[in-house]
Amino acid sequence: MTTETSNAGVHTCSYACERRECIRAQRDELAARMTAETSKARGEVGSILDMRATGVADRLWLVSNPDGTREIVTDAEKAGRAGFAPAFGRPYREILSDMLASVERSVVHWLEFQRAYMAGVTMTKGPLGGNTMRAISFVSRAHTYTAYLGTHHKGHFLGFGGQLAKIKMADGTVHESNNVWSGMDVPPDLRKILADNATIEWES
Repeated sequence: MTTETSNAGVHTCSYACERRECIRAQRDELAARMTAETSKARGEVGSILDMRATGVADRLWLVSNPDGTREIVTDAEKAGRAGFAPAFGRPYREILSDMLASVERSVVHWLEFQRAYMAGVTMTKGPLGGNTMRAISFVSRAHTYTAYLGTHHKGHFLGFGGQLAKIKMADGTVHESNNVWSGMDVPPDLRKILADNATIEWES
């Protein structure tokens, strides 16, 4: 192998050289190169995040896929999927922050519902605030409900207009309520965890 030696005694030959001084020089050179490339990449990403959508075509969407997963896509990639797009004209970093916050709120909602779903009859805060009442949260036909138990509820703000419902749980227990509140469709990816556990019979 041909070797050239600089004044400092460090090889300027190929990376196949095994001299300690040469290996050290090559290591330092690679580290400096990687640092420069990483800094450049970070700068490019930062520049992208500071850009703004100037029109409808530049919007980003947070969409729901048929399997319940969520995805951030461009307007051209939306392909008819349901979702929301924050107002354009703002930096992409703010738009992405709003989307992540939306996902976090969704996660919290489903964790809280799953806790109530597993608990059975519990003291639950009223749908419009105020006092807590005995209630049960359940799933019927892949849709969530919370029923405030009893047929004594009065007022103008009752779920389903105060219509009486008989709720038969999977274990055979039957509850009556004239204050049943509808929730949301269970996303497909959560339906094994939040399976149907009740049926509803509405009194005419």
